[in-house]
Amino acid sequence: MGRTETAWGPWEPASLADVTALFTRFPACWWIAGGHAADLGVDRRGSDWGGRR
Repeated sequence: MGRTETAWGPWEPASLADVTALFTRFPACWWIAGGHAADLGVDRRGSDWGGRR
């Protein structure tokens, strides 16, 4: 998962560590879900995703 150009400008996904740091003080439950979340959890890409993001 790398940098992606969107209609709103360039976007680059955050690492799991960055997201965790960002939400550590958030006063509600939060989680990352889906296939990309599984990839983040094992720190590797497990599927090609067929061009879907």
